[in-house]
Amino acid sequence: MFRIGRSPKLIPRSCSQSNIGMNYRPEVDGLRAVAVVPVILFHAKVAGFSGGFVGVDVFFVISGYLISGIILADLEAGRFSILRFYERRARRILPALFLTLFVCTIAAWLWFLPRDLADFSQSVVATTLFLSNILFLQEAGYFDVESELKPLLHTWSLAIEEQYYILFPPIMALVWHRVRGLLPAAIVLMLLASFLASVWLTRTAPQSAYFLLTTRGWELLMGVVAMLILRRETPHAPVGRLHDTLAVVGLGLVLWSVAAFDHRTQFPGPFALVPTLGTVLILLCARPGTWMQRLLSRPLLVLIGLVSYSAYLFHQPMLAFLRYMTPAEPALAVRLGLALAVFPLAWLSWKYVEMPFRAGQGVSRSAVFTGATAGILGFVALGAVGHHRDGYVRFDLSPEAIATLRSLERSGLAECRDLADCLSPPLRPEDVLLIGDSNAFHFSAPLAEALADQGRQLVSLTRGGCFPSDRTIRVNRSAEFNAECRAYYAQLFDYLRGDLQKPRTVLLSAAWAAYYYGSDYFAQNTAQQTPFANARVTLLDSPAQPESERRAEMTREILSLLGLLSEHFEHVCVVGPLPFLTNNFRGGIPAVLAGIQGVSRDDFLNETDELLASFAAGTLPSRVRVLYPHEQICSSGVCDVQLEGRYLYSDIVHVSDFGARTVFADIFDQNPDCLGSGGR
Repeated sequence: MFRIGRSPKLIPRSCSQSNIGMNYRPEVDGLRAVAVVPVILFHAKVAGFSGGFVGVDVFFVISGYLISGIILADLEAGRFSILRFYERRARRILPALFLTLFVCTIAAWLWFLPRDLADFSQSVVATTLFLSNILFLQEAGYFDVESELKPLLHTWSLAIEEQYYILFPPIMALVWHRVRGLLPAAIVLMLLASFLASVWLTRTAPQSAYFLLTTRGWELLMGVVAMLILRRETPHAPVGRLHDTLAVVGLGLVLWSVAAFDHRTQFPGPFALVPTLGTVLILLCARPGTWMQRLLSRPLLVLIGLVSYSAYLFHQPMLAFLRYMTPAEPALAVRLGLALAVFPLAWLSWKYVEMPFRAGQGVSRSAVFTGATAGILGFVALGAVGHHRDGYVRFDLSPEAIATLRSLERSGLAECRDLADCLSPPLRPEDVLLIGDSNAFHFSAPLAEALADQGRQLVSLTRGGCFPSDRTIRVNRSAEFNAECRAYYAQLFDYLRGDLQKPRTVLLSAAWAAYYYGSDYFAQNTAQQTPFANARVTLLDSPAQPESERRAEMTREILSLLGLLSEHFEHVCVVGPLPFLTNNFRGGIPAVLAGIQGVSRDDFLNETDELLASFAAGTLPSRVRVLYPHEQICSSGVCDVQLEGRYLYSDIVHVSDFGARTVFADIFDQNPDCLGSGGR
């Protein structure tokens, strides 16, 4: 089916680089294969490919090399046209992208919960407008668990490229026409400026460094430099052993970064030099006659390279939808099978979607721009409707089903990002302070409303994802995130110990079980289908202590915090561990409407007995009262997930607005001192 021969016969003459000012180099397509396969296996979580994300950096260098060569050839021939350039980009990029968006939109419409469909709709708009890097920078980190469930996450790199190609061609043309001799110097200056920005932001704002053009543009400019070097050489220059050696070194650098880098690598920054320099060495030294050129020109590698664009577009949505619809992480064999299935699908897309448009047969420039405009407007409109309606676009569901889905919605006061702002204006004794992580603010909305009716306020000093301590580390968070958490709580504790007027009552809640047990929570219990992600917390100065000692330290840390609160507040109420769900709503709409089961009360008590002992009355400081959600939720012997067809939870470890207004409202009704005078 694929017609793999000894020469690159798969390439139609109409799209070879020789027709647009560059000689075709089959080894460049082979290099694309070296880039795309690690990316796919990285997202499939295959061992040995922890740094597979560097394949994107290889693509950046290749893109910069090829496109700048085309632009320069057109400038030299006096035929460069912005319209012609963007016509080529539209023919190259949009057909397969529109196909991907179309299929993903259908799948998301069928399976995604409304809140996830609303987020997906926003990403459709951002992807269509080549702004998805900005969107995903605002939403979350690239290595966050939830990122795995975003079908269009990978389009951030496509956005980087297209933003680059909006700016670079006019700049290159302007320099060429005004100060032609300074073109290499201008390229190098832009490269250095972008690289220095990357190094700086990788240390100070790593997520921004990862997703922004200003810190990624130098990688494309590395390809431009490679193109300029090659164009200065004498045609048919002799090839020596040095070329082979340097090309092998280049491939070694790329493959080493694939195997050695991981989520702990400070990337991009200086570490991005490893795969990008490796790519430049291959582009410069893998000449005809070299061993590396023959290796990368092998037909199978060339074929994978040819379909690499569609393969890159398809792989993340396929993996994301697989994970979304599967209660637990799919088995390695399933993930590998899906990764392999990407390539025949990509070949079909390359053959029947990409090539007809790129070849230009019977499709005029005006038709290309008209179709591009219509497609862009269409997907922007679809995404805008989905986002505006908060994902509620399923016209085929019954009112009862819609009500069930709506019960998953979250509520709560915003977390505190700046303590000084959160404490202004000065707090009054009758107000109530709320401290903790997202397990504190998820039940806060009805409490805040009840206090507001009494002329008082619930003041949220919560910080999502942070264990309430100034000397701990959460193992599945970055060093930067942990440092921010410690700094926040150090500032908060200074306020608690200070002389400023404070409320008489404080509420404390956190995901205690997640921090205490980490991924061991329910890990060995078949009732728990999806063990919670490893949110295990350790002390800053004892990160590698034995597990029993670590848990004992966590108990002491919790009691120390409760002691501090009891010294400065009349009423201290701490919300104990919340039972987790057996499924984090994986399976989407079908699973939610079918019903998700809770664990038994006995299972919950057996799993958390050690942690619950930390909150036992005999160990607590004075003035501390513990509220146990499981006594309300698990009263029937099974920890309820729904009440009268409505969900009490919004995800595996947080209650929904409905749960806050039922279960937690009842808990605080029964404990009015926890809201100060007057209760609810």
